[in-house]
Amino acid sequence: LLTQYEAHGRMAQSGVDGVMVGRGALIKPWIFKEFRDRRAWEPSAAERVAVYRQLACFMKEHFGDDAKGRRKAWYFLPWHFDFLSRYRPLPEEEFGERAAAAPLMQTRLPPAPEGTAPLERLLAHGDPSVHERVAAALWEASSDAGAVAALTRLAEGAELAALARGGEEGEAPVLGEATELSNIPSDGAQASGARSGKKHRRARAPPVVRTEEEIAALRAERAALDEVA
Repeated sequence: LLTQYEAHGRMAQSGVDGVMVGRGALIKPWIFKEFRDRRAWEPSAAERVAVYRQLACFMKEHFGDDAKGRRKAWYFLPWHFDFLSRYRPLPEEEFGERAAAAPLMQTRLPPAPEGTAPLERLLAHGDPSVHERVAAALWEASSDAGAVAALTRLAEGAELAALARGGEEGEAPVLGEATELSNIPSDGAQASGARSGKKHRRARAPPVVRTEEEIAALRAERAALDEVA
């Protein structure tokens, strides 16, 4: 789930007491506050930077603010941006009807409008090498304002522009492309993890797709077994 109105809607529809947010919390860590308040919070780029820097500070406290602590944190912090970069505002008046038909997590989003601010484009960048640079800026910043300034310089620099054009470091999905929220990190993020020595879970086998006739036959077979038992 990606929005509070999806969560409340599913609960009202099914009568359950709770729902699983899942990877929506990796994309929007503030989704629990939205659910509690029953209203969306659509943070600006600077506000999101403050949230992301808080995550970096928590990792400093846990792993240590030294070279060893940074090495340990780097198993996690850049990886998180493969999810955090997928954040998009999803106002209910625009996406509510679509969310009732299918989970927004599986919805292909429209391209961003022309003139999107550089910092917004940076935070939505899908290239793992960009995530490494964003994580480094957050780790090294001594304040939220300092982090915003450092990331703005990165966003407006020539290096990021080259990546956005599909430069030497490989093709990079950019905010101007239609983006699909997927179940697992991108292939680039997985490759980056492999280079850094991280282990990834084995991919799940694709689900079995059965016809309505096959499903009916299985149900009849289970019902017959229940009668025998």
